[in-house]
Amino acid sequence: MMPGVFGITALGARFGVSGTEMASRLSLMSVGIWWAVFSIPLFRHVPEPPRARLQSEVMVNPLAGGFERLVRTFKELRLYRQLLIFIVAFWIYNDGIGTIIKMATIYGAEIGIGQIDLIGALLLTQFVGIPFSLLFGRLPRRDDPRQSFFLSVVLYNAVTIPLIGITVPRLGITSGPVAVVAVVANQVLALLFSYLIGRWAFAGLARRINARNAILLALAVYALVAIWGYFMHTAVEFWLLATMVGLVQGGGQALSRSLFGSMVPKTQTAEFYGFYDMSSKFAGLLGPLVFAVVGQLMGTSRLSIISLVVFFVVGAALLTRVNQEEGARVAREADAKATVLSPS
Repeated sequence: MMPGVFGITALGARFGVSGTEMASRLSLMSVGIWWAVFSIPLFRHVPEPPRARLQSEVMVNPLAGGFERLVRTFKELRLYRQLLIFIVAFWIYNDGIGTIIKMATIYGAEIGIGQIDLIGALLLTQFVGIPFSLLFGRLPRRDDPRQSFFLSVVLYNAVTIPLIGITVPRLGITSGPVAVVAVVANQVLALLFSYLIGRWAFAGLARRINARNAILLALAVYALVAIWGYFMHTAVEFWLLATMVGLVQGGGQALSRSLFGSMVPKTQTAEFYGFYDMSSKFAGLLGPLVFAVVGQLMGTSRLSIISLVVFFVVGAALLTRVNQEEGARVAREADAKATVLSPS
């Protein structure tokens, strides 16, 4: 939706479209068309994997059976202690992430950043997220000889992008896209540093990176984004903050799903992932509430944005208590005990 909103808002007047409301309506329609068209290859060429029907799935009424399985999922979750700790940690830190995404434009508009800059920066997050999602997802792969190189690239950007954000306003640069060009050019230095120095300097640290620790790194970057947001004053900084979010947004979410999946019994994947998805939606209410309450009490959203650090700190603290190996072992034992009635 973001590319459509940006394009129609910026260029819509040439085609007789004016106002962000109409731009948003047309963008929503384009999203529906996009989903419909790009779903066709999935439906036509991706086969449904075979499944096994469990004894517990023998139901006379499918509707009653669905509710019964939902209740059973709630009850069974307490049997998977590591999974339960993770899901609570996920609810907390994902609430903070979701609040940053939802409230970014509201906060930016409040401190005087223009509409084009707001939309453009959010669009930038999507483009930055594509390569860094692939890169970030490789961090836990200890058998990959490039692991320390990838870690170095992420750490280099996490340090240098805020430095660029401090420097460019002092140089009189007021254009967000120009600052982003500086970040893109900085990737040459990131690759050189990582190849010549970083892959050796961070080799020991890379060996300690698993999915949990990679998520912790992402949460540290999000906490830095919230703190930087408190001090932000210019549109240039907003663009660079969007770049920082793009570094970890896709990769952190993907690794969260991967960590969750490693501790879920394969025979109950659908119901546990359904619970994971739906519960995260309900758990995403506290962050916006805290943001709004703090803003109302303090008269400014600056303290609201920095209050989100609490979600990342608490979520990270709980995440450190998750033992992935133990959770995976319990899941394998549950699979071994599952009674398979007949394949279907």
